[in-house]
Amino acid sequence: MNLHEIARKAIIKDHVREERRTPDWSSDIAIAANAVSIEVRERCPALFFPLDIEQLRAFIQLLPPGVLLGLSRIVLESGKQLINTSTLSGDFDPHLRRRGFEIAPSVFSPAIRGLYRPVAGEIRIFGFAVDPQHTVTGEQLLTLRRDFLETLTHEVAHHANNSRRAPRGRWVMRDDMEAERFAERLVAEWAADTIEPFLAELEYEARASVAEPVEGGARR
Repeated sequence: MNLHEIARKAIIKDHVREERRTPDWSSDIAIAANAVSIEVRERCPALFFPLDIEQLRAFIQLLPPGVLLGLSRIVLESGKQLINTSTLSGDFDPHLRRRGFEIAPSVFSPAIRGLYRPVAGEIRIFGFAVDPQHTVTGEQLLTLRRDFLETLTHEVAHHANNSRRAPRGRWVMRDDMEAERFAERLVAEWAADTIEPFLAELEYEARASVAEPVEGGARR
């Protein structure tokens, strides 16, 4: 093996180690969460989003400062056309006629939960299909919120990986499986640091709201 080949392999090993290392986002430029557009593209009685725009904006403010850089918008929608033409996984739910899985009685998760579009700098998150006559329980709501935020952070991780490495001439992950592992590792870290504390805060606020005294015996 010649010196050129040895040097080439050493560079590749350095790049692999770089990809396996969790990035330090602290040196990146922070971007205000309100600079990212969050929009609901579809509304119908059977399409359920477990968090509203205000709550989502509060959540993304908690993410590491550099990860939103270059992200233009987060879109909430059913994703029905994309999902039904992209996968054969799951069954058609009776409410949206979209492929997915029944994760609780009358509650269906989409077969594809989210999508990152790097050229547009856009994240698309697909809501749940819920029977309009079904009342989502507190336990179900917590589960749906956790799934929703894990999907969002997974796609944010893809964006952060894409925007952080390619412009700087670093090793670009062309293997989809490597990119997925990178995103899943960040989601696992952010789940402990961000998702679970955020969900706990929402639970606390909900309980505090219920416990508040109601003047005149009625609550709006």
